[in-house]
Amino acid sequence: AGPNAGVVLGARVLPLKDYDMDAHKSGDFQLDPRQSIFGFKTKTTTSRGDVGSHVEMDFFTDGSNSFAPRLRHAYLTFAGFTMGQTTTAFQDWDAAGRSVDAVGTLGGNTRQALIRYDAKLHENVGGFVSAERPFGDFTYSTGAPGTTDSKLEQLTPSGNSQHSGSGYSVSQMPDFVVGVKFANQMGHFGLRGLVREINYTKDDSATESEHRTGK
Repeated sequence: AGPNAGVVLGARVLPLKDYDMDAHKSGDFQLDPRQSIFGFKTKTTTSRGDVGSHVEMDFFTDGSNSFAPRLRHAYLTFAGFTMGQTTTAFQDWDAAGRSVDAVGTLGGNTRQALIRYDAKLHENVGGFVSAERPFGDFTYSTGAPGTTDSKLEQLTPSGNSQHSGSGYSVSQMPDFVVGVKFANQMGHFGLRGLVREINYTKDDSATESEHRTGK
């Protein structure tokens, strides 16, 4: 897909219809340790059940020949609870398949702090609820339509180093994810729902809020 495709799998590197592949066939050899993964897992048996831990990191950061470690997973498991940083419960990671690619076969994933509880509801049915780090980013239109003042502007959480625009979003409660999953030897099927609060503060210090759900 060209020399600027990058080192990860994603939709942007897939050629579109009528794309002139012959005109863009140029190699881009890359060799670095960024996708190398290091980690460990533990399991301790106690009188109240097994306590597990998982710590994992890679080096998938920007750099020349030196790359800073990046935390991927760091969590504890006990009695159905998962506490720490790992893949969001809203994402069906079991459906993605396994890959050595840094962002997986889906072209991206979200790992964040959460407290999740899983429970068996029936022989082949499980349920879960998760309170997770909120991320109330959104895009809105400014100015009168069709004028030079009209533009799209994105507000991201104030705790995000990439937040920009005429204000920022703030959250007073975590994101809540609820889901059920049916699984057997043929595969699995799941439903997930997300409840998120979005508060945003403008430059004039006026604060507005919205409550939305998604699935």
